[in-house]
Amino acid sequence: MKKVAASVLLVLCASLSAGLIVKPAHAEAILIAANESRPPKVFKDQQGMAQGILVEIMRYIQDEMGQQFNLELYPWSRALKMASNGEAGIIGLSVNKERLVIFDYPAQPLFHDELVLVTRAGKEFPFSTVADLKGKLIGVCRNCSHGDAYDQAVRDKIFEPVPGDSASAQLAMLLHDRIDAVLVTVGRAGFEEALRGKVAGVDLAQHRDKFVILPVPFARDPNYLAFAKSMDKKKFLAQVDVVLKKGHESGAIQKIIDRYIASRQ
Repeated sequence: MKKVAASVLLVLCASLSAGLIVKPAHAEAILIAANESRPPKVFKDQQGMAQGILVEIMRYIQDEMGQQFNLELYPWSRALKMASNGEAGIIGLSVNKERLVIFDYPAQPLFHDELVLVTRAGKEFPFSTVADLKGKLIGVCRNCSHGDAYDQAVRDKIFEPVPGDSASAQLAMLLHDRIDAVLVTVGRAGFEEALRGKVAGVDLAQHRDKFVILPVPFARDPNYLAFAKSMDKKKFLAQVDVVLKKGHESGAIQKIIDRYIASRQ
């Protein structure tokens, strides 16, 4: 019996050293919080179910690891507060200095988010760096960060952020010339998704020709799965890294991304 046990232990150690995931038979489900209104990255469908690029990537991780996740969607401020307090993990989290003090991140991101600026047709302006936004009112995600450069620009008051809970609502503000541009996630696909919204009776899709995406992206922002340091998930995140590396290298994750983006171009 001791020889059998020793053999099992050796196989387990060999698997771990080779970077393989040993799937738990009955892993306790882990609560993951996310933004409820950033399609196609993450959103609720008509049945109230979580959908989107990040959700599908988490399902891929779940299948590969045998680890159950309970995905719950909230307004971003609430999701971020829950995660900061150690009540849940979080997906779609960017990295900045302040968050590195609070959260543990894997090395591999879930997804690289292309951020673009949308403005009114006929009111385009030259843009190549954040300095070109000086003095402008920019619609942004409420309580969001897109990395240290973005945060520094906000602190330096290069532009005035106008927070909102959805890109659709901010496009409506842009339509009425209340802001100069909207910072939209997931590039053109995110813009097309935002146009599907109706705000105060306004069908944004009917005004498509009144909007323009500026040619130079604002940034390419890596989005992560993260846990508060108080949750002690470093070992778990190391296993997630193995799965994400495999998914990125095999193209499995890119297929998920392409499927969502292609359907919204």
